[in-house]
Amino acid sequence: MSRVPVGPLAPSGVLPPDAFLDADAGVSRRAFLTASAMAAIAATLAGCMNASDATAPGVRIPAGVSTTATTTVIDLLTQTALAATTGAYLIIENASRSLIVINIGSNTFRALSAVCTHQGCLIGGMASNVIFCNCHGSRFNATGGVVQGPANASLPSFTATYDGVAKTVTVAG
Repeated sequence: MSRVPVGPLAPSGVLPPDAFLDADAGVSRRAFLTASAMAAIAATLAGCMNASDATAPGVRIPAGVSTTATTTVIDLLTQTALAATTGAYLIIENASRSLIVINIGSNTFRALSAVCTHQGCLIGGMASNVIFCNCHGSRFNATGGVVQGPANASLPSFTATYDGVAKTVTVAG
């Protein structure tokens, strides 16, 4: 088996293209491990990102949502799952507040703080009508009441108004 030796770096600081080639096998162990490590790093970094996130840290404003310091408007023509499915929810996080907006049926929506009352973590989501915080295991019902601690206070609620003509939900407060 003949191997192409890995030589010194080229003047540009880059290994020559054939530095990792194994003349018989095609790719050396080093090249394979290097490529695998780079792919793992890229996958890890990609997993840390959310395509719907805005560019600033601590901000998650999905498509079809506009926010100000005191008002959030959700376009249900864009957020079709929230519009059509009872129990569907949307988490919105901006610099001034974080919300979970839940479709509770018959064009009625509930808006709650998406910040756990235990230690201020962003809630993780909702399943089977239970809102959960991944930080310490607190659980809340769909009205924001504590189902399981360590949180001992309900999630604050906000007024959510459905506009059937504009097909929007406006959260104020």
